[in-house]
Amino acid sequence: MRTIKIQILLLAIFSCVFVFCGKNAEQDLNRASRHFEPDGKYSIHPPKAWKAAESPETKYKIIRGPKRKGIRQTMVFVDEISNARMEDYVKDSIKNMEQDVQQTDFVTAKKLKAKKIVYSKMQSKRLMRISHYILPGKGGVYMNIICTIVADQEERYDKRFDDSVSTFEWEE
Repeated sequence: MRTIKIQILLLAIFSCVFVFCGKNAEQDLNRASRHFEPDGKYSIHPPKAWKAAESPETKYKIIRGPKRKGIRQTMVFVDEISNARMEDYVKDSIKNMEQDVQQTDFVTAKKLKAKKIVYSKMQSKRLMRISHYILPGKGGVYMNIICTIVADQEERYDKRFDDSVSTFEWEE
């Protein structure tokens, strides 16, 4: 009887260790695959096989996918400080786009309420599809994540962009 109690106790201990170590390993893997931008105080989990890269035109690193049809899919990060409420900031952003746009609500995994604006634009003689996410931060900061693809690839990338942007987190 005593042997059975000891076996049950050991099994319970090993189960707890396995569960807690497993969660830590999963969290470590998740952190290792995230892109951290210390100056921007944010992080995001890029799509699989995409890499962060320096860009002379941007303040923060861009995230880019493999080249397809001579063009890379990109995610560009632009922060802006504004005293405007979210609704007004989005309206002003749409006004500057000069196209028909689709606007939807978007919520990250951490329950940050954001907006997603989708529109098309000619760029380098190709029709491009832009998914523009606007995420509010503290102190009137808005993070604009602009995801660009060739327009005929939208079905393949819409979910990929949504999944990636849903992992966005302010690091403060």
